Amino acid sequence: AILINDLDNLPQTSSLVLDDYHLLYNVDVLQLTRLIVEQNPTNLNLVIVSRTDPLLPLPRLRLSQQMVEIREQDLRFSDQEALELLRMRMANKLDERTADELNRQVRVSPRNVR
Repeated sequence: AILINDLDNLPQTSSLVLDDYHLLYNVDVLQLTRLIVEQNPTNLNLVIVSRTDPLLPLPRLRLSQQMVEIREQDLRFSDQEALELLRMRMANKLDERTADELNRQVRVSPRNVR
């Protein structure tokens, strides 16, 4: 309760980012995260980055529009974007058909481009 009050009274809006949340197994941290979500402190933006849906009240958050979801398909490049990127990386040695096929098979996204 003290932490939630402190978060609610932050002098400015802050963000707490929890990356790789799907790897988190500490029960205390999971319970604390749930408490933060349920109490929804005014000056806190909670960002959870996870490869799986976290065990949180997501349907309620969606319904009340208290969350924004960005899924893998939202991050994928279009065929044209993938073509431009792959051509840039391969010094224009790639035809459009091959790039399209590669994009479909690999699902080119910022995450898997090196």
